[in-house]
Amino acid sequence: MERNPECIFCKIVAGEIPCLKIAETEKSIAILDAFPLAPAHSLVISKRHARDYFDMTQEEVDDAARLLKRVGEAAMKASGATAVNLISNIGRPAGQVVMHAHLHAIPRFENDRISITFDGSPQLSEAEKSSILESIKSFL
Repeated sequence: MERNPECIFCKIVAGEIPCLKIAETEKSIAILDAFPLAPAHSLVISKRHARDYFDMTQEEVDDAARLLKRVGEAAMKASGATAVNLISNIGRPAGQVVMHAHLHAIPRFENDRISITFDGSPQLSEAEKSSILESIKSFL
């Protein structure tokens, strides 16, 4: 399995650094986040060193998604949360700190003071929306 000897998540996957393991599959491992934003904040980490979600193979993505669904539901129940964020930060501007593919399951509570907002979006004209739509489609 491809790994980066300097990567903290590769060291966790290899058992060189202890973790609080929740579950494991052939291609992924789920652990409690060492720096949680909420009780039961969990991570699903690719066992192979991939830079981020986009660097994962489709098989790895499928495996991680199945595990994230199970872990996210379990984390909500275990913490008594009423909601959950399932997130993959890709790149530093998006909040990625460890450059190894991983997904977050963050249980959420009313007034928990965690800020993940989608307000303040730019107002786009119909022409701008159409241009963006065509640009995205051209890259598919």
